[in-house]
Amino acid sequence: MVDVNHKRTVVLVGHAHCGKTSLTESLLYVSGATARKGDVMQGNSLSDYNEDERERQCSINSSFLETMCKSYKIQFIDTPGYMDFIGEMVAAIRVADAAIVVVDAVNGVEVGTEDVWQKLDELKVPRIVFINKTDKSEAHVEEVIAAIQQDLSKDAHVVDLKSSELIESVVETDDALLEKYLDDGSLSPEEINSAFRKAVLQAKVFPILTGSAVTDEGVKVLLDEIIDHFPSPIDHPAFEVIDPLTQEPTSIVPTEDGPFAGFVFKSVFDSHLGHLSLVKILRGTLNASAEFYNVNTHCKERISSLSVLQGREQKSIEKAGCGDIVALPKLKHTHVCDSLTDAKAQVLINPINFPEPSISASIKPKTRADEEKISNSLHHLCEEDHTFRVSRDNETHELIISGIGDLHLKVMLERMKSRYHVDVDMGTPKVSYRETITDRKS
Repeated sequence: MVDVNHKRTVVLVGHAHCGKTSLTESLLYVSGATARKGDVMQGNSLSDYNEDERERQCSINSSFLETMCKSYKIQFIDTPGYMDFIGEMVAAIRVADAAIVVVDAVNGVEVGTEDVWQKLDELKVPRIVFINKTDKSEAHVEEVIAAIQQDLSKDAHVVDLKSSELIESVVETDDALLEKYLDDGSLSPEEINSAFRKAVLQAKVFPILTGSAVTDEGVKVLLDEIIDHFPSPIDHPAFEVIDPLTQEPTSIVPTEDGPFAGFVFKSVFDSHLGHLSLVKILRGTLNASAEFYNVNTHCKERISSLSVLQGREQKSIEKAGCGDIVALPKLKHTHVCDSLTDAKAQVLINPINFPEPSISASIKPKTRADEEKISNSLHHLCEEDHTFRVSRDNETHELIISGIGDLHLKVMLERMKSRYHVDVDMGTPKVSYRETITDRKS
């Protein structure tokens, strides 16, 4: 098992088509995890392995990949850029220790970039901005840097530890260092680098790097920055939790020495992977044959195996520790947002605040066979995606599905058909009309 100080968990976020998946492929290739790069357009990337993702040539689910680089284990989470699948991104940034915000060198800061930056700000997630596609003839890097500093943060700077602008931004985050800098007029390289890492960890300074996922330009530098300036799991501030006995707020410190505590942030139902619960280990360690307690459902669970995901593939492991994201198969009483702990050290971890659906449609099974299978398929889809909801209108007796947008609902129904062989007709929900007295006869 890798030393906890040598672990990094990084989420890639950004507007749709900015090149997150291509950058993930480049990071894996440059670090030696793969012998050849996959390609989104050719449908052979490690991230976009579902058929609907290959057909649409875009990410719909978050995917989980890892690499070893200079004795460091880096876990990457590649997230969708379309806002229809925002639930995937929200869950991913909740369990990541740091983020790479990918910005298109041609299109610059877009709506999706600003939205995700705001969510990262709310959770105070350390981040690097990577300006991608600088190999394009239409790229205008200097204008994009200016837009990042204007629209995202004035504390975002191109990485150059000799730059007075960056040095001043860094020392302003540390009063003692600022006083020394003003008195002496300079700082040692060691002092600057140490203060720079501290400022990045506290999400007070945001490094900007440039490059291209297609040509691998800037990717080695990005890997070095991840290792040198991103947090390890134990650099994360104490997690705010609830004591289930008193319902009072308390906290747990991330460490491998303490009793086990894990958080279920995603469920996967896949014909290839089966039913998996994805868990971020916040404290302690977990063995492949462990028993733990689900604080939310008040049930004990025993796991038969432990694995990590590399795209579609599962790699069995015997033990995992603080900071690791692991896959647990076929848990009977466990759901997304559940807290898993040592039975003698129970804590309740705050649930993920998923966005509410904004659009609804009615659905009707096409055949009697579809009617019998629809309940199970909808249950799985709702468990897998917590921005997808199902209800029944008690007055019209219609089955109503709700989601973030048109594309979201369309993808869910396509999955219902391809995965569970359930075919439905979709329509506009009926309106229940009522008679109301508007006037009283004299």
